[in-house]
Amino acid sequence: SVLKSILGQTFLLQGKVTVNGKIGYVPDAPQFLNASLRSNILLERPFDEERFLEVLRLSGVDKESKKVPGGLLHVVDAKLSALDSRLGLLVCLARELYGDPDILLLDDFLDHLGPQTARTVFQRVILEEFMFKGKTVILATPNLRFLNQASRVVFLDDGRILKDGPYAEVMANRRFS
Repeated sequence: SVLKSILGQTFLLQGKVTVNGKIGYVPDAPQFLNASLRSNILLERPFDEERFLEVLRLSGVDKESKKVPGGLLHVVDAKLSALDSRLGLLVCLARELYGDPDILLLDDFLDHLGPQTARTVFQRVILEEFMFKGKTVILATPNLRFLNQASRVVFLDDGRILKDGPYAEVMANRRFS
């Protein structure tokens, strides 16, 4: 996949990938430590209360974590047995946001959140935290719902670029060959 290539996890048949800046990656199936939600966000990094609270707000973990016993102190096993998938994805997002990346890679992330949560995360994280600050977000998704707000859209088929450009230009001719 494109995201795996950006992360340097695939073998390129041709071309090269150049990354300038710190990358945050939110996979569609996040991994967890056998630890509290708080620890899974911090990952042994120094605690900055102001940044931590902001990340909880941006990601929506502040509200979602109230739905599990113990809130942010709720202990998760690595298999995610006690954590619903939406909260798991939001915790993974919070983890990456806490690291303050320049580039955020989201692997089919929004489709797993539900419409209202996806809309909120898109507004707070993608638009406000990244695009308005000149940072980069690459969202891999089969869903066209948020593309009209993207500065650039790339349609791929089997690793091949079918169309690339601003949203209006790409959507003007939806017949790709």
